[in-house]
Amino acid sequence: GQLLLNDRDEFPGAELVPVVVDWRAWKKLHVEFEIDRPATLLVTIRDQRSTNGYSERFNAEREFGAGRHRWEWRLSEIEKTPGGKDLDLSKIDSINFFVDRREWKTRINVVRVLLGD
Repeated sequence: GQLLLNDRDEFPGAELVPVVVDWRAWKKLHVEFEIDRPATLLVTIRDQRSTNGYSERFNAEREFGAGRHRWEWRLSEIEKTPGGKDLDLSKIDSINFFVDRREWKTRINVVRVLLGD
């Protein structure tokens, strides 16, 4: 799907709700996307706990040029949060994509999100 980021938000972004919420059977998460201009992309992954502030979720940030990209993480990386509390990989709630507010006109076409080895 294509993410059109809302310029009225403090952190323009979009939330994807995974079809599969139990990720324990896999080793990696792969995200393939196309981006229309250079931008800093931020990704957060949250589990189903009632609070998932910065220290209780997976956070990643990376600069990308325009074009097609593949970004992947080992699930062992994803489950470690900045606060030291592991994500519950059996109850993943959302994958969230954000860009820096200065880059809100960015268009992201998500080609594929998949779990694998």
